[in-house]
Amino acid sequence: MKSRITGLLTVLALSSSLSTTAQDLLGLRTSRYIGGASAIFNPANIADSRHKFSLNLVGLDVLVNNSFITFDQNSIKDLSNIQDLFKDANGPISAKISGGIVGPGVQVKLNQKSSIALNTRVRFITEVSQLDQELYRNVVLSEDELESGIKSINSPYRQAVNATGWGEIGLTYARTIYDKEAHFLKVGLTAKYLIPFANYSMQINQLNTTIVVDSDHNTAEMRNSSGTIGFEQSGADFDNIRVKDFFKTDNPSIGFDLGVVYEYRPKHQRYRNTENGQYNSPKEKYAFRLGVAVLDFGKMKFNRNAANSGTFDIDINGAEAYNLRELEDVEIPSGLMTHLRSRPQYFTERAVANPAVYTLNMPTNLNVDLDVRLLSWLYVNGAYQKFMDTENEHGQSLAMLDNFTITPRIELKKLGVYLPINHSELTGTNFGAALRFGGFYIGSSNALTLLTNGSKKVNVYTGLFIGLNSKR
Repeated sequence: MKSRITGLLTVLALSSSLSTTAQDLLGLRTSRYIGGASAIFNPANIADSRHKFSLNLVGLDVLVNNSFITFDQNSIKDLSNIQDLFKDANGPISAKISGGIVGPGVQVKLNQKSSIALNTRVRFITEVSQLDQELYRNVVLSEDELESGIKSINSPYRQAVNATGWGEIGLTYARTIYDKEAHFLKVGLTAKYLIPFANYSMQINQLNTTIVVDSDHNTAEMRNSSGTIGFEQSGADFDNIRVKDFFKTDNPSIGFDLGVVYEYRPKHQRYRNTENGQYNSPKEKYAFRLGVAVLDFGKMKFNRNAANSGTFDIDINGAEAYNLRELEDVEIPSGLMTHLRSRPQYFTERAVANPAVYTLNMPTNLNVDLDVRLLSWLYVNGAYQKFMDTENEHGQSLAMLDNFTITPRIELKKLGVYLPINHSELTGTNFGAALRFGGFYIGSSNALTLLTNGSKKVNVYTGLFIGLNSKR
């Protein structure tokens, strides 16, 4: 039987299948016809919106980035078995998995200059960093899958699995602050009520061990082992998470998004009322648009669960041996600390006075995009996203991957076609595709690459909203 640890890793992967985050809707996010959701990417977007009213119903997104698995058409059919793909890694396992649910939201155009929006989201971010593949295989594989023999692990780096879940309720106000001749400038601010409901972290440092698997595969013993292993847990248990857990927290906090958009409108006279100078056309008016936004500024606090948190020195010497098979029936994380504490001959808990509350920085990132209108229906967008990688005192970080995206698109009121070309250091260059039919959209930032050569990322998104188009 596989270890219960695979349950935790599976839940972390599945958490991303209910999703959107800071890297969401790549390609489609450039659209002017996605209602109030456009405020998620730059709060200033909703000023002078193409919709006078929009109601978001639901949005789902999944994004998995990794350093070693090349996904193809077959491997993406059941992401719940992602741990089975990890076991075939040829080196340390690193991955970034993100997700969330976009819930009900509304956007209202107050007048020609101002708009407001309310958005709700649930978000998940998981990071797997430098996890040793041999250690992983000996914990995860079933008895008949293990290879007998002796394997040595000498890991000088920090191995980690970190997972965080939180909810958001965001209120956005955006306004045009300059509109003179061909120059148009708007700004926006989103204040977000943050609901951090779960955090789990496992850190393994300076691990040196020998793993011996007997010929019958009944035991996988750690011998002559040293290093440290630490855990932190707060809020809901990822292995048994429920929808009602998304709205529970003892430490609500506030976060912010700030954005500005400049538009160059050389033919503005064509769209203005000659008597009052106000715009009287719903058509797009800019030749190019430049947007800059700082997103996810803030911190979250978590109450440390002392029963499920602690740091242990690993000390297995001489004839001593710890059988990794003992972990098979251990609940993660609720039973793991109890199990390690019951094996003091192998794992010595440090007497450290950890604070009852610890903080975690939001995945603060800078977004810069340039949108050029080639024809009335044809556009091309270039966007760069830079994350501020600020770890907390235990090495946890919510930062995702810096990325650059070029998206040619066809944009009409009731139809949109989007072809994003995205590049990041971890996953390389990927080609995607997305479609929008009225208020329904579906797409992926790497669908074309996945269907042809395979890709080190998996992304798919879909959603539904109702929008009433503006008349000017």
